Order: sequence, then C-alpha cells, then structure tokens
Amino acid sequence: MTDDTITYNAAISACEKGEQWQQALELFERMWCESVKRDTITYNAAISACEKSGQLQQALELFGRMPGEGVRRDTITHSAAINACEKGGQWKQTLEIAKECRAKVCSETLPPTVPSKECSLNVCSETLSLSHTYGSV
Repeated sequence: MTDDTITYNAAISACEKGEQWQQALELFERMWCESVKRDTITYNAAISACEKSGQLQQALELFGRMPGEGVRRDTITHSAAINACEKGGQWKQTLEIAKECRAKVCSETLPPTVPSKECSLNVCSETLSLSHTYGSV
C-alpha cells in the first residue's frame, strides 16, 4: 500500500463520517484516474459512505466491482453492503450477500466479526418477518 492509497483512504473515510457520499465517490474515482491502487479499505470506506447516506445502488455497484479489480471482500465489506440493502428494503439482496459472507466465514477465508454477526442476526430477523408476511422466502 502506498502513501497515496493511505491518504485517499483517510479522506474517503472522513467523507463517510461526514455523510458526504458524493465527495467520497469523487475521491474514489480520482484514485483510478491518478493510477493510485484501490484496496479493500478504500472500497469499504466508499461503500460505507454510500450506505450511511442511503445510496443503495452506488453501494452495490462498488461491492460488485471488487472481484473484477482483484480486491478482496472482507466482513466489513459484507456488513456495509448488507446494511445498505437492509436500509433500502432489498431483503433478497441482503440474503444473497449474507449467504456469501457466511460461506466465506465458514470456509475460514474471512474471520468472523461482531458487526457481521449482528448483520446476520438482522438478516435472520428480517427474513422471519418477511416469511410471515409473504409466505416462505
């Protein structure tokens, strides 16, 4: 990781905390234009910025780009994407991402974390609620 990557990651994280998702995405895209490597931390900060501002489609678009850029998703990545889906009422996508995260945790390619466990509980609770409302999921 270069100093430039660290600096951009810090700036994107600051945008996340200030709920400035558009500025976070501008910085994220500028990294590509300036040939600065984007890593898992970069993506996590950008996805979280979108999630906290209720920008579901942007969060999912970033989540989807990671494998193509060779960037590994971790439990923080999955948790942010799951939270974005929950806020957007996209329970099917929430379940898909939770299943992917669970499979990676079970195969030990991702260490479990408290936030991902909390998200899994939220997903289970939401699924049960939806099952009662709409029949089987």
